[in-house]
Amino acid sequence: TRRGKKLEEESESKAVKLDLDSDVRSLVSMIADQDRFRADVTSMGYNINRMPLGKLKKQTVLQAFSTLKSIVTSIASGHRSTLKDLSSDFYTLIPHDFGMR
Repeated sequence: TRRGKKLEEESESKAVKLDLDSDVRSLVSMIADQDRFRADVTSMGYNINRMPLGKLKKQTVLQAFSTLKSIVTSIASGHRSTLKDLSSDFYTLIPHDFGMR
């Protein structure tokens, strides 16, 4: 995307030279390698074009995590009547594409 390209260009212009150990440099490079990420995620069967990753705000993820904790509490306490609503809340916050048509 244009925005991603612009951010990439900005980050390149603001590059900071660090004197890192070669093993640390190698690890950081591996972690930050977008092509490797895409290949690894694709090899696990995920379609990265359908995933919401990167498009979610931190607050949304925190709300979804809170909803998941509520689901666990509901199951543990035996109050399963709330599961339908909690599940709906979670999937509203974190959309999924299960490939069904």
